[in-house]
Amino acid sequence: MNIEESLKRKKVQFLIKRVFDFFASAAGLIFLSPAFLVIALLIKKSSPGPVFFRQVRVGKDQKPFEIYKFRTMAMRREEGKKITVGKDRRITSIGSVLRKYKLDEFPQLINVFKGEMSLVGPRPEVPEYVNIIPKRNYRCFWWRRELPRRLPLSFEMSRSS
Repeated sequence: MNIEESLKRKKVQFLIKRVFDFFASAAGLIFLSPAFLVIALLIKKSSPGPVFFRQVRVGKDQKPFEIYKFRTMAMRREEGKKITVGKDRRITSIGSVLRKYKLDEFPQLINVFKGEMSLVGPRPEVPEYVNIIPKRNYRCFWWRRELPRRLPLSFEMSRSS
């Protein structure tokens, strides 16, 4: 297969993946809209602040975008903490349930619908973490590695008599 055929095939694969992401995320958003409403009301009732947590992440080709999640933490400002580990005191009671069952991730369907993320693929990271990754490692960080079509292995089949 020459390079031109390979590029054409990749474009078709990308288009199929994007169409799948679009329709699957649209269906997910419609199907989960009652859950979105209930979760939004619970978040608003449990603590002041917005329903959604938004944060800049870095996606494919190092393109920044704003990721959406349900807010699971109180709105206190604590500088320096980019990640939460264990029983962080900023996590709200409803937030701990949302995190336990990964329900805080549902709004990412909006990002998938908009084409900023895919249902299957690498996790978009915070720019500060991306900046410390050596450029030589970008390939394994953003792009899926594929096995060659034919593995350079051979096996002999033998019959025992």
